[in-house]
Amino acid sequence: MKVKINLIIAITLITLTGCVNSGEEHTIKDSPPHSDHKWNYSGETGPQYWEKLESNNDCGGLHQSPVNIIDLNTVSGNIVNGIQDIHYSEIDTIKSISNNGHTIQYNFNGDNNIISYEGNNYKMIQFHFHSPSEHTIDGVRYPMEIHAVHHSEELDSYIVFAALVKQGEPDPTFTFLEKHLPIDVGETKDINATYSFGSTIQDLFGLDSMGVYTYNGSLTTPPCTEKVLWIVMKNANSASAEQIDLLQSLMPLNNYREVQPLNGRKIFRETLSD
Repeated sequence: MKVKINLIIAITLITLTGCVNSGEEHTIKDSPPHSDHKWNYSGETGPQYWEKLESNNDCGGLHQSPVNIIDLNTVSGNIVNGIQDIHYSEIDTIKSISNNGHTIQYNFNGDNNIISYEGNNYKMIQFHFHSPSEHTIDGVRYPMEIHAVHHSEELDSYIVFAALVKQGEPDPTFTFLEKHLPIDVGETKDINATYSFGSTIQDLFGLDSMGVYTYNGSLTTPPCTEKVLWIVMKNANSASAEQIDLLQSLMPLNNYREVQPLNGRKIFRETLSD
């Protein structure tokens, strides 16, 4: 597998700012489809009522996300072997940033950053944030989670990279991102600013390869579409308390969905390597 490592975690780190709304927030045309109905993370339009908000959603389905990943119960897998190539432009342009009332989201030109998976192209269209994390590992919920969303127009399906964030050393990438904050609810700012994706996995993590968990699930917001391959990074990124606090202050309190039953699904442990 050839992974052009201007990669995932350049995104993941650049990702210290944004989630999808067709099950991960967005109003941008290039983003996945969006539910027009009002929904929230609490009250009468909270997650327990999402299934009833509209017809033809998957929120009550059997293959929902997020999930609790119990490491001892994972099995060795090779789903990522279906990735023929991951290509990100070394220097790419962030088109815009938006605050849709559910998350902070950075939007990209998907034609520049593509995952080739089992003969189909998945374009990276945006990344967003949840705080605290949606996925948990061995029951532990992290301060933040970043989702980098890739969409296949041909299949109308998704690949989402999920990066957990722990409190620790500040992330230098955030210096670039935070200058576009704050942003009001309902506001979209055109940015058209370039960012270098030239860093390698080794530079970012000090590793020759990266451990990941993979499973089949759904988008984590309405309509909770069950056509998502999740790739959850095992090693959490670090961000300072100040960086985490800034993002939290711009998003709804606890903008996460509770973990969902596996209903017989397996979670695989794999290695994504150069």
